[in-house]
Amino acid sequence: MSKKCVNCGKKISILEDSFTLPNQRESFCKECSRIARPLLRDIMTAASDKSYENAKRTFEEALPEAALSDEAKKYIKYEFDDIAASATKISESGEQNAKTLNGSFSACCDAILKAGKTASGNEPVAPMQIVKLPAREVGKYYIVTAVFECFYIRTGSYASLTVTMIWFPQLIKKGKAIVSAVASGGGKGLLNISWGAEDDFIQTFWRALRDQNPELKIKEYGEALFDTEIEFMQGPPSEEEMKTSSDPTGRESAVKPTNRIGILGGTFDPVHIGHISLGIAAISEASLEKLIIMPAYIQPFKQGKRVTDDEHRLAMANLAFKDIPKTEISTLEIDRMRISYTFDTMSELKKQYPGKELFFITGTDAFMQIDSWYKGVDLLENFSFIVSVRPGYYEDELNETIKTYQRLYNTQVIKLVAKMPDISSTDIREAYRNGESISSLVPEAVERYIKDNGLYE
Repeated sequence: MSKKCVNCGKKISILEDSFTLPNQRESFCKECSRIARPLLRDIMTAASDKSYENAKRTFEEALPEAALSDEAKKYIKYEFDDIAASATKISESGEQNAKTLNGSFSACCDAILKAGKTASGNEPVAPMQIVKLPAREVGKYYIVTAVFECFYIRTGSYASLTVTMIWFPQLIKKGKAIVSAVASGGGKGLLNISWGAEDDFIQTFWRALRDQNPELKIKEYGEALFDTEIEFMQGPPSEEEMKTSSDPTGRESAVKPTNRIGILGGTFDPVHIGHISLGIAAISEASLEKLIIMPAYIQPFKQGKRVTDDEHRLAMANLAFKDIPKTEISTLEIDRMRISYTFDTMSELKKQYPGKELFFITGTDAFMQIDSWYKGVDLLENFSFIVSVRPGYYEDELNETIKTYQRLYNTQVIKLVAKMPDISSTDIREAYRNGESISSLVPEAVERYIKDNGLYE
């Protein structure tokens, strides 16, 4: 379902970059977020009394001058106050509100999600947001936010916990993260007293984070996260911005381009928002140089089933991905005009892209059974994988499968943090036949193509 920008009123599509206030739940479109996001930059990355004071002074000077509506400024002020009030309370109580974690980006993200779900008993109230920032003094780095909510029955009070992580790949061999957690709360009635729900939430989160992840060597961190200006940006830097960067020693060095290529295959009958979300997440989280969209001719497990003509599936794939950077459509499997075995396709691409690391992109269900595919063991031994987590699936079982494949076949696996929408092409075709709207499930151009060509009627 589309959202509206709280500032300009524009509808925000599911594919558009946007900025959502973690506590207020109000959203800004891509253009307006360029004004709104920097206003909260300092308070979201501060971790000491001095840095909070500086953040408050900067915010109070900048907000009146910001080119935002009064309504938007009101929610920005609410958001700032929620974060600042909780953080100040933590600081006054003597409890550290930031810690360092030593580990890979994926491991640190997984640790935050698991600890947050343990503390709240629920999934995050919004998808984990990941933003790559430009290369500066410490090289490229990422900022990640996750929001959790919990209701305390014994006191009738609630708390909302915002966790912010800044991850630096250069600080140690596997990377180092600085994690900050702040909470706001309230209760029933006119007094709106939280009865300590915020403190309980934060303490439970830190305890879970430490107990569940001893290998991350979690330590206290009491200094400001940054003493210099940070320029926030959505998505990866451009090629021009990434030509040079400063390494941790201060020496200027060329940024080596990634050699990773992702392959997203499927029948795409029709292509939908889930496919696009998976592709975007793979490009961002796995730092892909290129994403190849590979419509299948006939998938082995769909033999004997009716499939829409190749020309239509190919056309819809082109429409869906034409505006997504770093993507291209391949007709390799369609041109071969035979059953599309993944190993054969990957082997052919390996010849076309010598020296590149090829990642096959798949979902949880398929990945769990890859060793039973045609030449599945050869796939696991010779190629890498990007796996999206199926909504509601038991991640522990997936993690065990990943460990098994790594132990037996030395397979490299990147598990995506972003949660994918649970959408099925079969359900879309059925809904369309029944006269139901599919506008929230497929891009507008794809829906128009389906109507114009009489597909799925």
